[in-house]
Amino acid sequence: MNVFIVILNNSQSFSTILELSLNHFEKKKKKLKNTRTKQVFLKKIYGKIKTFFFFFFFFTKNFIFRIYFTIYLLF
Repeated sequence: MNVFIVILNNSQSFSTILELSLNHFEKKKKKLKNTRTKQVFLKKIYGKIKTFFFFFFFFTKNFIFRIYFTIYLLF
């Protein structure tokens, strides 16, 4: 709000205010898009690690590893 008041006091036109606000929202949108792709990437990596541990511990014959794995899947 303060930014808009300063621009109006400097006798700028209304179109520049709209351009500034659009640029601001576009920058925020790009930041959100970058964070979303990072989250998806991390989820994929986490899923691959989880499936690796699933096959590794499920096919081992050690009983302790199976108990550990069931606790790991719950959390």
